Amino acid sequence: MNKGLFKTLFDKKGDHCLENYFTEIVAAVFHQNPDILYAWLMKIGALTAHPMGSESPHIVTQSKHDHNKPDMKITFQAQEGSVLIFVESKTSYGPGLHDHQLERYAALLNSDLFTDQKRYLLFVSRVHEPVDEAAIRKEFPEERGCFIPTKWNDFYHLLKTFSQDSLACEVVQFMKDIDMAYDDRFTKEDISALDAMPKLFGLMQNCLSSEVQARYRTLTGNRRVQGKYVPEESRYILLHKRDNWFLQVGFYFGEDDSGPRVALELYINPSSYRSKFIPVLKELLQLDGWEPYDWDGNEESSIEPDSAACAFHSVELNTLLSNENNLAQINDYFIRRMAEFAEIKNKKEYKRLPW
Repeated sequence: MNKGLFKTLFDKKGDHCLENYFTEIVAAVFHQNPDILYAWLMKIGALTAHPMGSESPHIVTQSKHDHNKPDMKITFQAQEGSVLIFVESKTSYGPGLHDHQLERYAALLNSDLFTDQKRYLLFVSRVHEPVDEAAIRKEFPEERGCFIPTKWNDFYHLLKTFSQDSLACEVVQFMKDIDMAYDDRFTKEDISALDAMPKLFGLMQNCLSSEVQARYRTLTGNRRVQGKYVPEESRYILLHKRDNWFLQVGFYFGEDDSGPRVALELYINPSSYRSKFIPVLKELLQLDGWEPYDWDGNEESSIEPDSAACAFHSVELNTLLSNENNLAQINDYFIRRMAEFAEIKNKKEYKRLPW
């Protein structure tokens, strides 16, 4: 699929300060749905129970205090009294803290500038980041508050559980788009998966280099295209981009909790010819299983001016493994879907399109 809304907006920004941009997005999530904030705080041990009061949390980004500017300042009433939280976020790899930032924030929280009963300093990083916890706790003794280091990856997994929240879903997609959805540790399952990778890539290559590849080459006019792994999208696909359109066919991983999928996606690029290609997509959408993506499937006006229009067909991989010969079953799926597109593409009224 296309990248998410927040990645699209970020790519259009001029300053490209990911850390500040992401902080504002997370603050907006907390503002809109405080339950997400409280669930996260309980998950990392900053709260023992969900605050029962009706008062919403007060959240400020880049708040200045004595020349200190934590990324986020959060205050609210809990059962144990008023709570004050400083959040320092790090979205980059490698050294990113300067001038003893965490120690300064800890000292500020420990000062008489605030009267809150519970005070927390949260350090949230992309990957595990070694910090001098002894120096921080020296400035911020346990009887006054608590320092909690955590990772954005943990927040990502929590956010996925709020699947009914549309803003949370957009943030989940954004975190995947910028590679913040992944852990920095190898589990036993990961090691086993690494052992299986050569076999799995071999199976996918065999599938996409047979009759599927021949049909794809005929459809696109590219006689050299081969299956390839696209890591930034977690896909193993056949892909050849034309000026006005492109067809993507292959295996998709990690898009949701249902497991790997196989899919075909037909994109019509934002060009002067787009309106002439839209009827092709509309005809595909009349067929069983084809769906629109990023538009309503009817009106061209529902497509963003600089976005591609898409029709896609997708099924879970495990639904195509019932036969003894799995590859034959998967191949049949790809070939049938490409045949559906080819039948429409070859109609007389579309012959003159700049394919």
